[in-house]
Amino acid sequence: VPVPSATVKKEAYGKECYGTGHEALIDDFHSCAAEGRRFPIDGREGARVIRLILAAYESAKINQEVKIQ
Repeated sequence: VPVPSATVKKEAYGKECYGTGHEALIDDFHSCAAEGRRFPIDGREGARVIRLILAAYESAKINQEVKIQ
């Protein structure tokens, strides 16, 4: 029995996974590094976003609200 392509899980990396919307962000990061400017998103902000994403995954996994630490 053929499996519909919509149900086949594909592994994707890079643009295939995240799309091309990050190009402007990456270009700005490169420009900041090249020009000695501070990038507007620091490590603390990045860590906050990672905690948010991980909480969303956990919430979906257990089907309950998850508090962000």
